[in-house]
Amino acid sequence: MLSKTMNCRTTTGALFAAAIALGGCLDRDEKIVVKSDGSADITVHITGDTSDYEHGDAMPSEAGGWVLTTKPADKADKVDVTARLTAAAGKFPASYATTPGAASLSLRMPTEIWIEDRPDGRYYQFKRIYQRRADARYTLVKREAERDPKRAKLLETPPEKLTPGERAQLLAEFRDAEIEKQHQFVYAGIAAVPDRPQDTGLRILRAVAKGADAFNLERALELLARPPSPDRDAAIEQAAKDFLAGIDAAVNTAIIAEKLGAKDEAAFREAMAHERSMREVTEDIGDESFKVELILPGEIVASNGTASGNAVTWSFDGYALMDRDQPLMATSRVRK
Repeated sequence: MLSKTMNCRTTTGALFAAAIALGGCLDRDEKIVVKSDGSADITVHITGDTSDYEHGDAMPSEAGGWVLTTKPADKADKVDVTARLTAAAGKFPASYATTPGAASLSLRMPTEIWIEDRPDGRYYQFKRIYQRRADARYTLVKREAERDPKRAKLLETPPEKLTPGERAQLLAEFRDAEIEKQHQFVYAGIAAVPDRPQDTGLRILRAVAKGADAFNLERALELLARPPSPDRDAAIEQAAKDFLAGIDAAVNTAIIAEKLGAKDEAAFREAMAHERSMREVTEDIGDESFKVELILPGEIVASNGTASGNAVTWSFDGYALMDRDQPLMATSRVRK
């Protein structure tokens, strides 16, 4: 059975919003009822933060053939949506996206159901693969910090309870983590213009650190020393935006200075933007929870989930999808 560990992250005083996401998570509760002909009724119940629902991974939509029912949420920034779809045999959606652009960013979960007739009965085979999301190359710096007990303590302690020196070290940790993350965006741009000299990309890469160095750390240190409050958190979030804007401006200046030409510059920027969007969706998925209940004809005879009678369930969080596929498999039999 897969484990389920929810970790809805909130603003804790960390300056760099892109290194530690500010709030937001969704619960995805899905029920799939397979019929004797291999078609299925699918119901997905989604609850959580409006921002993740509207701006994160693609969600079920009317454009994708889903029937949506929205309930009033308990808070203004929350959603409670139920989506229903009847999928014909062999026509299961591989994602919730409805356009090629969204599909290239969204979580993919190709699903197969097939029927096998054997001497002892009819077998229904179910397989869904939640495809991996790239994470390790973005989080290496953070994971290295977590391996060091002293550095890990900085990440876990509320910043207002740290000494001034420790707060400065905390900022350095997040600065390094964010630089490494921004490097990945630039690497994607470099890969999009393979005919350009390598040093062209390296100069653009170096601009990331230049932009980070221009940030006003004294202001950030002052904010981290304040006691928690909505005003402080809002100021920290704005500081994070300013920090990222400074990096973007430095990289933009470097791209222009290289005089790539209209075609190559467009390809470079498009690849960077796509990689950035891909990472944003991955970060949103990382703290979501997934529960899938499958009901097959007959009786479950084998699965990698928790089975009972004709039903099998799987529960996991989005972190389980980081850098590895997550397969859901089950087999049922209707005896002759």
